[in-house]
Amino acid sequence: MDGLRGLAVLLVVAFHASDSRVPGGFVGVDVFFVISGYLITGILMREMHAGHFNVARFYARRVRRLFPALLIVLAAAWFAGLLVLFPFEFKELGKHVSAGVGFVSNLALWQESGYFDLDGEFKPLLHLWSLGIEEQFYIAWPPLLWLAARRGRALECAAIIVIASLAANLWELASDPAGAFYLPYTRAWELLIGAWLALDEYDRKRVASTQSSMARTGSAFAGLALILFSAFLFDRNSAYPGWRALCPTIGTLMLIAAGPGNWINRRILGHPYLVWIGLISYPLYLWHWPLLFFTKSLTTGSPGVIPRLCAVSIAIVLAWLTYILVEKPIRNGRLRHSISILAAASIVCLSLGLLAWNGVGLQPRLQKYDADLRDISTWPGIWSATPGCAQTISGASQYCVRVPEGESPSVLLLGDSHSNHLLPGLAATIGTGKGAILNLGGSGCLPLLSDSASPSVDSCGPAVAAAFNHLFANENLRTVILA
Repeated sequence: MDGLRGLAVLLVVAFHASDSRVPGGFVGVDVFFVISGYLITGILMREMHAGHFNVARFYARRVRRLFPALLIVLAAAWFAGLLVLFPFEFKELGKHVSAGVGFVSNLALWQESGYFDLDGEFKPLLHLWSLGIEEQFYIAWPPLLWLAARRGRALECAAIIVIASLAANLWELASDPAGAFYLPYTRAWELLIGAWLALDEYDRKRVASTQSSMARTGSAFAGLALILFSAFLFDRNSAYPGWRALCPTIGTLMLIAAGPGNWINRRILGHPYLVWIGLISYPLYLWHWPLLFFTKSLTTGSPGVIPRLCAVSIAIVLAWLTYILVEKPIRNGRLRHSISILAAASIVCLSLGLLAWNGVGLQPRLQKYDADLRDISTWPGIWSATPGCAQTISGASQYCVRVPEGESPSVLLLGDSHSNHLLPGLAATIGTGKGAILNLGGSGCLPLLSDSASPSVDSCGPAVAAAFNHLFANENLRTVILA
């Protein structure tokens, strides 16, 4: 199973690092869902059969399993964001830190945008949506399974919910694609496919399998092919999940059902390197996206291959350290009072998120940006016309700025109010002694010789016409910028 986890996390990391090479690598999350449903349901059924199932103990195990690595990554992202993000970005990060602690990231993201929207590229905790879906599922599934198992209807219960959830997913995909992706009831069927297999195997535990070794290998090969088919033929433009999610989920189901002894699972998924990646798959999933995000934040444009490879390499090292130094000791019970410590750490992390979300502690940074804005607003010539400038051009009455004042203009900047924001940068770039910049136009006036271009502003036609007439009559204006 660890090798299958390793494959799943490598697909997700490859997609986030370079979606052009593995355009459908996001299906790795679907593989995780099926694995999780299969393993957890199997554990629950064995405990129920033995008569020592305990809800509190189940959730205590989940806390020890999920919280240690999660809280470390959330705290690291918070401190990194404090150093490098703009104030409004840091406030948004605070919101998602809080949502991550409460395992409701999927609901927060659903309210904001779709997974593949451009905005998602700028959310350092975007990937936590899958944890939210899993934990919301495990709030409802254990007690429901307990009730169904007492009546001997666990398998039928899982099958009915699979059908209902898949139908809801297909319905939402047509009306609310983001909801189909993020809502727990539209993704529950993926976990329940794994749960169904675990229940079926539990019912047949005393029946010897009649499937041959060759048939099991063929089933495993077909399952692996379905997963890889999804990873390389789907992309961010594919309507997803919907029917397409059946490919990786059914593929995972076939791989698990084939058992560990077949050639595919033994030789390929059982390779030591892939198994090792599977062991650190959870912390690696947590670390990789924030590191890729901050790599993008600290570079101009899209980061190259080397920075992205460095980010992934660091994620692997941090995942291994997190697994060895944090996950294993806590899961093995070597840390006394681990639940209490994790609860206290969760409260601290939640508080940090809420403080950032409410802007507490950002006053010095906000004052700095306010000062920058004041500097821009008082920049000479931006909000008031150069003396005598408008008088030289009949009709251009809204604004007429020449920078610097003492030189003859060689560059004409013509446009609506948006052209004003270019003026300081252009003036600094061109420099003194190379001719002035003449900024002409009017608020709401597009730089086009037509009244219909700006129908809401009656004075635009004369103003723009006057600016063009001045351009045609002035041989010194060698460069024209339309904005």
